[in-house]
Amino acid sequence: MKHDMINGIFRTCNICDKRMYGGVAGYEEHGETYHPDYFLQTPGQNVKFTKKAYWCALDEKWYGARLWMARTITAYGLARES
Repeated sequence: MKHDMINGIFRTCNICDKRMYGGVAGYEEHGETYHPDYFLQTPGQNVKFTKKAYWCALDEKWYGARLWMARTITAYGLARES
């Protein structure tokens, strides 16, 4: 962690504004410690915690909106046919 602080590799938490060090593993550890009701999203260089709302058993991931979970279900070919 000291190496990350020296190089300035950190992200600021979007919930509590604390600095998080250590790459994705460090960000996940911060989330588990301080925000257990949220999950980590890492689109590109952005790091964001999103409220856990919907659990998808197909890919074993949390989603913050039904739309994204529905897209996963559709990708697995389980969408309702019209």
